Amino acid sequence: MNNLITLKFDFSKVQEQINELLSCFPEGIPNQFVGNLKSLISDIVISDFVPTVKTVKIIGYFIICRFGKGFQDFLAALRTKKGND
Repeated sequence: MNNLITLKFDFSKVQEQINELLSCFPEGIPNQFVGNLKSLISDIVISDFVPTVKTVKIIGYFIICRFGKGFQDFLAALRTKKGND
């Protein structure tokens, strides 16, 4: 029996995290942080994955993505620095 598998990726958590990061820089992201941000692009992880059965022959997966620990550490460091200013 051949089944068709569908994958749907949800990047809304990534968008929320980007918006949170941008809120730390109301005047734009300083050049000194651009290198850090480029390295975080490879830090996207699957945070949740929900199987959804559509029919007997079609199996779907809904995959939620977000930035991983590197992004969280970077954001925490920014918040700490901002709190000390």
